[in-house]
Amino acid sequence: MTPLISAEGLRRGNENTLRLLARGADDVRLVAAQLFGSRPSVVGEAARRVAEAGFRLVDLNLGCPAPKVRKQQAGAALLGDVGTLRRLVRAVVAASPVPVTAKMRLGPTASDPAPLAAAKMLAEEGIAALAVHGRTLAQRFSGPVDTEAIREIVEAVAVPVWANGGVETPRGARALREATGAAGVMVGRAAVRRPYLINQIEIYEAEGREIPPPSRAELAEAILFHFDKAADLDGEERAARQFRKHLLAYLKAARGVKELRPRAARVASGADVEAVLQAWVDVPDYGS
Repeated sequence: MTPLISAEGLRRGNENTLRLLARGADDVRLVAAQLFGSRPSVVGEAARRVAEAGFRLVDLNLGCPAPKVRKQQAGAALLGDVGTLRRLVRAVVAASPVPVTAKMRLGPTASDPAPLAAAKMLAEEGIAALAVHGRTLAQRFSGPVDTEAIREIVEAVAVPVWANGGVETPRGARALREATGAAGVMVGRAAVRRPYLINQIEIYEAEGREIPPPSRAELAEAILFHFDKAADLDGEERAARQFRKHLLAYLKAARGVKELRPRAARVASGADVEAVLQAWVDVPDYGS
């Protein structure tokens, strides 16, 4: 899945938007281009363009709660207007030569009936699969996940549904899947600081065993791999600035490294990243 890509930005040829379409030679074979927008013709054209660029799925983001997205009447804002949403989805499905999927969340409040109606409409209009975040717009990313609301959607539509929200462990992923009856789970924020969680979940689901997190040295090597890929794309200086947030997220999963966080927030080169990680490896009370 790409980062969130503005359909309007693609239409204008915005440099920062176009950068989000970059892929590497060792990316997985199937990558979805994740779009947001509110104008049917513009989002439809964006879907056609990303498919022609080689993306094999188009994913509509209908769940983002960020104010800058909702201000454009996009993301989660669309769930409150099923008529506008129908016109948008119909245009995108018609324009896209590849399957279209969608991510959504529950309505603005817990009593809002819009999510179920929206999910049914999305399936009717040709959406191939859905991911449903089990929280309302008001909850954003905290609070309990409404598994029953996700289950209602699973049982109401004839397309695969992935449940999303609150997954922190392999057991948590299985519990969410079983509680909702979903075809699978989608992991977001937890994997930012612990990308190995995806592998842990896959092995737990396939084999029923829990594998430990990587060692400090193994994780440091993976983080450096992450940085090197970013530097290949953006150049070392720009990549270092943008990598600060990722480095801080990785360090958030560790104990005993409080003094390293200010250094991580100021990295300006690959050498700086490597130095922070070497200090991290040397901290004795690392915790995953």
